[in-house]
Amino acid sequence: MKVVVLGGSSVASPALVLALTRSRIQDVEVVLVGRSAEKLGVVGRACAIAAGPHVRVTTSTAPEQAMAGADAILNQVRVGGLAAREFDETYPTQFGLIGEETLGAGGFFNALRTIPVVLQYARMAEREAPDAWFINVTNPAGMVASAVHRTTKLKTFSVCDVPRTLLAGLQETLGSDLEWDWLGVNHVGWLTGLRRRGTDQSLMGEAIDAAARWPLSPFAVEDVRAMQAIPSPYIRYLLYPHRYRPQSSQSRSRATDLKELEAELLQQYRTLSAATPSSAASLVQRRGAHWYDQAVVPVLDALFRENPETMTLQIPDRDTALERPVQVSRSGIAVRPPWAPIPQDAAAWLGILRTYESLAVEAILTGERAKAIRALAINPMVGDWDIARQLVEAVWRDSR
Repeated sequence: MKVVVLGGSSVASPALVLALTRSRIQDVEVVLVGRSAEKLGVVGRACAIAAGPHVRVTTSTAPEQAMAGADAILNQVRVGGLAAREFDETYPTQFGLIGEETLGAGGFFNALRTIPVVLQYARMAEREAPDAWFINVTNPAGMVASAVHRTTKLKTFSVCDVPRTLLAGLQETLGSDLEWDWLGVNHVGWLTGLRRRGTDQSLMGEAIDAAARWPLSPFAVEDVRAMQAIPSPYIRYLLYPHRYRPQSSQSRSRATDLKELEAELLQQYRTLSAATPSSAASLVQRRGAHWYDQAVVPVLDALFRENPETMTLQIPDRDTALERPVQVSRSGIAVRPPWAPIPQDAAAWLGILRTYESLAVEAILTGERAKAIRALAINPMVGDWDIARQLVEAVWRDSR
């Protein structure tokens, strides 16, 4: 299997190599693609040290050449780097809005900056590896997958670890023989059904009780019981916005912490010894890139095996991407029919968010500023036409 990693110079990339090393995939070539030869060399060396005997790591600054013959192309490009993420997380706070890189105004800024660049890579992939899977993890993941689907013929989807992490927590309490239903968009989804595999026995009551005991759960137990569906953690911004709206403009963000960590990790990667690969593993854990183990590598494995596995992926569905359970195998991806109803209020949130994402992607693809304003005006984390106009005007000049 040849896997090309766009944005391969990320300090998280060694976590991908470690996850592949621990997987049941027997023979894989990982080609890390990056723009900075110096940074790519540092990260590539750390990846090579972390790699097991069945994982080969190479690097390239020529994406089109690297993609030739690829079986899968993993997009993890962060356009603008962590400095851009810092803007996404802090600028909205000047308007009293929550700053977040996937949802709300920050998510729109990210999409506006990211989608045109990713589409350049997607068109290269369409020429050099038309049969490859184009797997996206770059946020806002659903909007990126939708844009790629709308403008190319690539087989594409986005993968996120949020559904898998939530389910893994429930499996620790209720056992591994579970079937689940899930519906949502990127980072905003609901576990709507849970039962023993092969039975009609609902376990939602037990699941809600288990989730309520999680120490970091942001949701009131009575709220989840009333809805009879378990929301993903990001839904806290929709259900309890007053708790998370900043009281003043924020001077520090998650991106600030990640920039400091990135600098430390790059320095430590430079001094890694090939004789001690365990040192690479301990360093990688500091980044906490669990999405590779939880989501990315399992789907890579499933795509090249005969027996289908059930996974929760963001699949293009009409003009947006819908996160739902699917069957994944060498034969492709088959959407599994839902069997649990979605609560009315969750369906309402989902409808609004899908409309926002559809309008926003259309605005970015066509350059229609008015459509971008309309999109942000209905986004639940903005919800104000005047503020939406100011937000769009602040970024549109530099993006067109």
